[in-house]
Amino acid sequence: MTGLREMFDEVAEGPAPPSHLVADDVYSAGRRRRTRNGLVKGALAAVALVVAVGLGGVIVTRPGGEPPAPGGSPDSAPDVSGPAQWVGAADATHLYATYMNCPGGPCAKALVRLVASDDGGRTWQERGTATEIIDLVVVDRQTLVAVKPEAAIAVSVDGGRTWSAATQASRPITEVPDGGTVLCTTIEETTGRCLLYVVDPKSRMFAPLATPPDSLLLSERVESAAGHLWVAGTTEGKPCLPAASVSTDGGRNWTIRVLADPPGRDEGCDLVRITTTADGKTAYVVVGDSDDGSRSIYRVPADGKAELVATTDTKYSRNDSFVAADGTHVLAQMVRGERLDEVRWWALTGSGYQPIALDGLPATVYPVRRAADGWFYTFTYGSEQSIYGSIDGRHWSAVPVPGR
Repeated sequence: MTGLREMFDEVAEGPAPPSHLVADDVYSAGRRRRTRNGLVKGALAAVALVVAVGLGGVIVTRPGGEPPAPGGSPDSAPDVSGPAQWVGAADATHLYATYMNCPGGPCAKALVRLVASDDGGRTWQERGTATEIIDLVVVDRQTLVAVKPEAAIAVSVDGGRTWSAATQASRPITEVPDGGTVLCTTIEETTGRCLLYVVDPKSRMFAPLATPPDSLLLSERVESAAGHLWVAGTTEGKPCLPAASVSTDGGRNWTIRVLADPPGRDEGCDLVRITTTADGKTAYVVVGDSDDGSRSIYRVPADGKAELVATTDTKYSRNDSFVAADGTHVLAQMVRGERLDEVRWWALTGSGYQPIALDGLPATVYPVRRAADGWFYTFTYGSEQSIYGSIDGRHWSAVPVPGR
């Protein structure tokens, strides 16, 4: 992928906000910094992707029936400090976070400590020992998938207490199994091409999805809601057009929607991001122009015609958005703060996008995510060093974090 490694290194070596282990958000931070210097034009993101599934756990054993390798002292109180590097949630009760192994000094930034809460943040436990993780996916309450250095994949079915290496299957997988997830993995760094891989924690196997969306350069995480899988990206060749694709059968078949050319754009491939409503029937695709900072937003129904909702002129934006519980599309805008970049929010109304305040949420937060039960969450890179949760996406409260 053009410039992706440099972006990771640049963000990791810079001051606040801290290095963030979820690839799409590291990419966003790196893209903001490099865009200001005129260095990035149309690179595509390659990220690990989660498919929300049922909340039941599964059992994993090693060949011969041995249990997974033991981790550290299970469920010990975590002795961590500094801001969280990553936060994930299966629901409002089951939370996970990673912290740097050595927040007070230099160390490998991929070496992190995993902590977990089974009671909505009231208490936290350390899970396993410090380990190298590039990205982490919460599949359900007890099932995690980790992307590790050298493209290795590991799975845990006991909430991160123990881990097993996943093995690549000899043939592609036709659909996402129950309890499985999907990763979007870059296989050609020079082009940024991203390939969908299915991970089955139950069998500890992974393989390419047999029938991915045809002729698309994927640039986003998979969004999953109510039996709908959504991905976004751009078409191959020239001109490079934004597109979205949806599957309602676990990835066996896809419907591709090529979106209208954003107004005033050049021929470059712009960054494309996607989010969905809770029922999965509608997606919103945000296409950012890397030259002038404008964004075009499309509404894409699963069974209808896509439409251009608006084009906004918002500089330094990272193209993140989410759909609140009432169905309102909420767009994030990055602005320069006194010390750190800050987030402003815009809600889609009958007269276009209008500025709004999200009650209780500070200005220095990472992208908002939605758990499988509809709970919204995010966390801050500012001095608060907190996790925040919301049942409606509009009113937020801090979640207790380890050591505070």
